[in-house]
Amino acid sequence: MTITNATYLHDYLIEVTFKDNVIRVIDLENFFKTSPLKLVRKFYSLELFRQFRIEDGVLCWGDNECDINPNSIYAGKYDAQLEHV
Repeated sequence: MTITNATYLHDYLIEVTFKDNVIRVIDLENFFKTSPLKLVRKFYSLELFRQFRIEDGVLCWGDNECDINPNSIYAGKYDAQLEHV
């Protein structure tokens, strides 16, 4: 799966569009808040969190410091609950 677009919504929510036009709204608060890796947890800062980008179809942060497997996003692993959208 290849991500073609990602739009920051609010808090830790991002709308992700895939090459096949499937759209997911994902909530990454717990991913960053509870990561056992300090390098990943630093992106729990909303200022840093909002600085994501798409590189080679993958949603990523920092200088190759953190990325999320697009297949996991596509499969719904990080889907936001409706009350958060």
